[in-house]
Amino acid sequence: MLTWLTFAVAWAVGVFPGKYLFHLLLMTIFVSVGFWLVFRLDLNLRFKDKDLTAEQMAISLIPPLYALFYLDNPQARSSILLIIFIPLVYGILGLRRKQFVRIGLLNFLFCMLLIVGLWSLRPAYVDLRIEMVQLTALLVVIGQLIVIGGYISELRSRLRKNNVQLEEALETIKEMASTDELTGLANRRALLEKIELEFSRCSRGGPGFSVCLVDVDFFKRINDSYGHHAGDEVLRELAQTMKACLRKIDCVGRFGGEEFLLVLPQTSLEGAVLKSERLREVVEGLRFDSIEAGLVVTISIGVAQYDCKENFEQTIARADTALYAAKNRGRNRTVSELDIEASSAPA
Repeated sequence: MLTWLTFAVAWAVGVFPGKYLFHLLLMTIFVSVGFWLVFRLDLNLRFKDKDLTAEQMAISLIPPLYALFYLDNPQARSSILLIIFIPLVYGILGLRRKQFVRIGLLNFLFCMLLIVGLWSLRPAYVDLRIEMVQLTALLVVIGQLIVIGGYISELRSRLRKNNVQLEEALETIKEMASTDELTGLANRRALLEKIELEFSRCSRGGPGFSVCLVDVDFFKRINDSYGHHAGDEVLRELAQTMKACLRKIDCVGRFGGEEFLLVLPQTSLEGAVLKSERLREVVEGLRFDSIEAGLVVTISIGVAQYDCKENFEQTIARADTALYAAKNRGRNRTVSELDIEASSAPA
């Protein structure tokens, strides 16, 4: 519309015919509505550049060049020709260097065609000396814009690359902050965040959850007999085994030392006990032949279900009590909080 207003001033001072001003208005509206429909109907998604920057710049040249052809005053034409630089300025921020060069050369070609057309069809309104100077100045300005545009494009490219590297670094830091380095499982901090999340869900009326404390039986004996590297190998193997046995919504992490914590959303105490027993049996079936032929490692598990009347620290404490009972009852077993209550009830 700014282009149309400029030519409206030219019409007001008598150097531009009114009927072509009306044509220019129709062309401007047609181009604007056309691109609005393209974006409204998501047709732009078919192109690599979803903003259609180059296409908008090229098509936006047509209405002013059409109007310039019918502008009677050569000096006025030289001044209004500056309008074609407006799309180039916007393109600096949206195009890569090669695209910007192509659009700049296209602008210059269109201007040359305009002069050739005027010289052929309306020679009375053309001063070739002025037009040659004008084209030379136009080429110089477009060349400078191409240089500046290329420099800005390079800066934008570097910025995008730096942003990608920054996002990757932040993701790595976030992962390191929530991951146990040895086992690759969630660390204690991430586990507590998961429990806090489930606690919030339950407080809003969501389904309950259960927790299972898992401890490796006689782990100190493994370290003392085979070395700490063997103990690390055992922990890594158990971590991957537990992870493979759980659902996607479950969370398992290293709670400390040789102790692991399982957070089982939407799981009752009975369901948690069944899952713990399956896990215990799978671990018992593992063989650590790389450490010693036929070496078997077992685990003890304490299970508790979250009670909406308590905080999650109390739930973990009850699971720890059940784990302690499993150790006292001979290890390689699962004990739930209900088992503790039943054994402590009077006969």
